[in-house]
Amino acid sequence: MTLQERVQQYANQFSNNDWLIFQYLTNYSKPSQLTIQALAKECHVSTTTIFRFCQKLDFTGFSELKASMIYAQPDKKRLAREDFKKTYHQVVDYIDHYDTSRLFKAIKSSEKIFLLARSELELRLAKDMQRIFFPLGKVIVILPSNQSLMQHLNQMFSSVLVVVKIDSLAEFPLVLKNPQELKNIFVALLSDFKEVAILADERFYIPNLYDDSVMPIPHITSFTLAVEMLYLKLQLN
Repeated sequence: MTLQERVQQYANQFSNNDWLIFQYLTNYSKPSQLTIQALAKECHVSTTTIFRFCQKLDFTGFSELKASMIYAQPDKKRLAREDFKKTYHQVVDYIDHYDTSRLFKAIKSSEKIFLLARSELELRLAKDMQRIFFPLGKVIVILPSNQSLMQHLNQMFSSVLVVVKIDSLAEFPLVLKNPQELKNIFVALLSDFKEVAILADERFYIPNLYDDSVMPIPHITSFTLAVEMLYLKLQLN
């Protein structure tokens, strides 16, 4: 279903801002280069308004809307075996050369691992990580919201907190920017965004397929591979 077809189906839910966003997208010729921040700026709305616009059209988030626009282009590029092979090698090389000694030391000394994952896509990855790291014998707790993070904060002393940032648009709580609150927590970020405004002991920026190829829906292939590589590397460490 094209963006126009979705708009026709859900037009009765639209606000004035939604129509402004749709008009801008209709006239935008290079959706692969569009970011949610740029779209919000051009339409003079917040990123939250953009996210709600996506939800009204039955998208899980901005990444899916963007992918559907690219996929609908006449000259769209389909994912090929070479795309996966290229990304596979990028992820393997990235994790292989990353100095994971501090992260692994924190994991081995921690009784619990907490995973902050707030969108549907991020929760899928968190469940993959929970499954992959299960043989370690650690208690692995998935935190599906900022509220759940705050509720578990007093349980995180000398623990590891993995923050997943793939497509969630919600702002992080201020506690993730406060060195006093985080001084006894090892924080690792797992994302494909270069700028995430939190304090983190380790930042893993995972190579993804978004830049060079097209997927009709958001995906976590490269992230799951990265988690598997981290677990393998931990076992061999």
